Amino acid sequence: GRSAVSDGICAEWIDLTYNKIPPAFWRNLDDEDKMLRDDRTWKAVRAFADNCVKRRSYEQRLRNESGITNNNEPVSIPSPGVPDDIFDNDARGMNSISKEEA
Repeated sequence: GRSAVSDGICAEWIDLTYNKIPPAFWRNLDDEDKMLRDDRTWKAVRAFADNCVKRRSYEQRLRNESGITNNNEPVSIPSPGVPDDIFDNDARGMNSISKEEA
């Protein structure tokens, strides 16, 4: 299906998470010794961005498989949704998201 939330905020959320927040912050968040305040909230922020990237990648795969050349053309995600292993079969991976794509 389509997701109004995803369509509405994912691009900005990805940009914020991967381009505006310094990578050092995320490294500190992963370091248990740092004991950052609100770590569960920040981990949720990152998880939402990761899910947005997965959805974007899967949508692009569906466009390619359907012969759709317009990368902005909306596509519907079939049930049961975005596969958990999307990056196991996708050479791009999450770390290839750039500011221009966000």
